[in-house]
Amino acid sequence: MKLIASWGSSGAGKTTMALAVAAELAQRRKDVLVMGMDTRTPMLPVYLPNAKLTARNSLGAVFEQEVSEAALKDKMLQHPQNDRLYFMGLVSGEVAGITYRIPDRTAVQSLFNVLQQSPFSYCIVDCGNPVMEPITLLALELADVVLRTTTPDVRGYESMKAKLRWLSNNEDTFRTERHLKILNPIFSFTPLMEMETLQGDPSIVTMPWSAQVAERQMAGRLLSRFDEPTAVRFAGKIKNIADRIEGDNYG
Repeated sequence: MKLIASWGSSGAGKTTMALAVAAELAQRRKDVLVMGMDTRTPMLPVYLPNAKLTARNSLGAVFEQEVSEAALKDKMLQHPQNDRLYFMGLVSGEVAGITYRIPDRTAVQSLFNVLQQSPFSYCIVDCGNPVMEPITLLALELADVVLRTTTPDVRGYESMKAKLRWLSNNEDTFRTERHLKILNPIFSFTPLMEMETLQGDPSIVTMPWSAQVAERQMAGRLLSRFDEPTAVRFAGKIKNIADRIEGDNYG
C-alpha cells in the first residue's frame, strides 16, 4: 500500500485534492482509502453528507484500544458511487481530546501498520495542521507521496512558508523537497499568475477554479467525469498527478 498525505495552507483545498486524486485512482480500478485525520473537524460528514453515521462508524474509539483489523471493520465506509473508494474519520459532534483521547504516535503508527496489510492500493490521509496535529506530523513523515496544496494568495503563501520553515528543522525526516506542489484557487478571481511568479517554481501544478468541482464535493459526489470546461481541465490536471503518483515521479 502506498501512503499519500494531502496537506496545505488553511482553506487551500487539500480535501478537494485528496478526494479528486482518490476518485481518479479508483477509476483506474485501484482500491483507495481516504482518512480524515483533522482531529478538530469531523470529516466523515464532509465526505459522505447523506450517510447515516453513528459512533460505531467513528475512527476515534479505535485509538483507545489496540488497533487491529477487526477494530476497523465498521469504520471503512464505501462511497455510494464507487465500490473501490472508502473513507474513515470522525463523525459529527466529535472532537479528539474531548470525545476521545488525542491519538499518540504509537497508536497512529499501529493503525498505519494494520493498513499496510490491507487490500488497499492507496491510503490518502487528509491532514490537519502539522504544528498542532500529531497524526498529520506522522503522516507527513511516513508518506510515500505528499500533495502540498497552497491557496494562491498572500495568506496561503505566508501560511505555507511558516509551516515549511517549521518542518525544515527536520528536513531528513520530512523531505519537503520531494513534495508534489499544487496551487489550488478557491475563488474564481484568485491572482494565479502573480502567485506563480512569487513562488518562482516551474514544477508547481496549477489547478483551475471550477464551480462544478466545488458543487460536487459539497454534495458528496465523485470528483470525476465532469462536463463543465473548467472542471474538465481540473480533471486533466488530476490525471497527470495520478500518473506521477503511479509512476513514482513526484519528487
